[in-house]
Amino acid sequence: MAAIVGIPQSLDDRGRWHRERDYLYIDWAYARAVEAAGGVALHLPLQEDVDALTQRIDALVLPGGDDFLPDPASPAYPDDVTFEPTPRAQLDFDRRLLASALDGGTPVLGICYGMQLLCLHHGGRSEEHTSE
Repeated sequence: MAAIVGIPQSLDDRGRWHRERDYLYIDWAYARAVEAAGGVALHLPLQEDVDALTQRIDALVLPGGDDFLPDPASPAYPDDVTFEPTPRAQLDFDRRLLASALDGGTPVLGICYGMQLLCLHHGGRSEEHTSE
């Protein structure tokens, strides 16, 4: 039986597609990679009951996403550096989803944003680097 691999969708709350609407999206490449590895991808929409989601999956992939904002105490970035901050609702959902998966012993793969989230969850910190 193929493993069910949950992949949370990303929230666009900035009206990039249609003003005044929030959309969920995900790069199709994640589902194709899960399928190529013999699994079944299941897209996970943002919702309150993350335990209901993690109880139904065999693994979790936390994909790339928007940016974690740097600590205000960090050195200033050059003026041409911009950030696409992760929406607060997305970050809250992903944190709860990750905690639920780990509490249940569900394997987790973090990619880019997902790996940073894993690091932060386990008490790590991210350091911003600028090229100077």
